[in-house]
Amino acid sequence: MRSKRTRVPPPHPDRRREPLPEQQPKATQDDPHALQAIRAILDSPSYRLPERDVDFLARDDVRGPRLQLEYLKPDTVLRETALSIQLSFSGVRAFPNLAPRGARSKPFAPSRRPIP
Repeated sequence: MRSKRTRVPPPHPDRRREPLPEQQPKATQDDPHALQAIRAILDSPSYRLPERDVDFLARDDVRGPRLQLEYLKPDTVLRETALSIQLSFSGVRAFPNLAPRGARSKPFAPSRRPIP
């Protein structure tokens, strides 16, 4: 025969009769190294926010999300300012080959002149 158990509702997450132990810091006399331990945790590189952690953002495995953010930023700015980019091309559709028959064309070489 099963006994009937009364269901106890879970405690409220904020309102309590007594504060939880972690809600009150320890007295310095109880743990003299607590402040140093907390400072070490807060200064640890693993505790930094990802967007402020330059070492984390420079990793190779974060390259994809980083590129997504780099593309998202200008796209968001353009959408917010309601600008639309329109490219129009006019003129010749194809460039004629001006080299004589049988001659090989030179590969493209960028100019070494500085841009003013």
